[in-house]
Amino acid sequence: MNLYQIEGRSQLESKAAQLTQTVRDGKRINEVGQSFSQSIFGALPERLLNKPSWIIVADGALLNGIPFAVLPEPPHYGPGRFLAEKHSIRLLPSELLLLSPSAKRPVQRFVGVADPIYNRADSRFKHEQGWDTAPVEASSVTLARLAGSGQEIRSSAKESGLPNQQILDGPQASAQNLRQALASPPELLHFAVHVVSPPNRPQEAALALSLNKDGVPELLTPEAIATFRLPGTLVVLSGCSSSQGKTVPSAGLLGLSRAWLLAGAEAVIASSWPTPDDSGRFFSLFYSHLRAATIGTLSQRASLALAQTQMELQHGSGYTSSPSYWGAYSIISKE
Repeated sequence: MNLYQIEGRSQLESKAAQLTQTVRDGKRINEVGQSFSQSIFGALPERLLNKPSWIIVADGALLNGIPFAVLPEPPHYGPGRFLAEKHSIRLLPSELLLLSPSAKRPVQRFVGVADPIYNRADSRFKHEQGWDTAPVEASSVTLARLAGSGQEIRSSAKESGLPNQQILDGPQASAQNLRQALASPPELLHFAVHVVSPPNRPQEAALALSLNKDGVPELLTPEAIATFRLPGTLVVLSGCSSSQGKTVPSAGLLGLSRAWLLAGAEAVIASSWPTPDDSGRFFSLFYSHLRAATIGTLSQRASLALAQTQMELQHGSGYTSSPSYWGAYSIISKE
């Protein structure tokens, strides 16, 4: 073990907040990015900095939500390239997860949850028997339809190349159907749904599924997620700010991603801020790269595929080339 002294907490928190906001706003991060990268990684010797696979233990509020893939290399080590150009990066919410036993490879199956019914104005709502006469209950959750999420799931399933695929959308995107689909752990589980959270309680964020017969969205909470048994599964949460959580001393980051890891998932891909509801170009590329990766564990292959996807988009054109788009996604692993 090598120890290196870095700046104090207050200085780093200030730089981290400025960096994240700059990336989210789509502005150039040259100066603020190099300053933060130098503060965190500047003392590393070249032999460590050049290692292609990185695991970062983000055990603390300081590193919660930092878009590491967007960071440039420390100025005195390279020409300012993004870290994702040379490294596959996995985040570890707590060192305790390193003690988790290895899981057997799950069934080669893709399960996708997308385009739930979120309001009674949705034409699909009244077609479900009994829903059009059900009483309306007041709900504090008002959500717009994710029109592009259905295409995202279908293109992702196709690019995954897995022989067995199951899509839960519209009225099928319910907790009961999901539990039945996960009775046999799939290799890939992808959610393209809204993420809702009580104010100032990110650890209570939940995945919003379709309305129940009372006209209220079903919420898949961290407590409910932790009851699943998904050894070895890769979970993808493309919903907005799905990596949010609360950091607890000695326990690490608590939230949706941690709940899936507690359920046995190999790794979780989540976003640090809201991302656009498009046709799923990001994840079509990701699954294509994941299918081509053949060496390493599922989480290692996923981290490599994520870095390749981010750099392919960065070298492209249009809004998807901006770090504000591709930099939102990171992989949280337990190994």
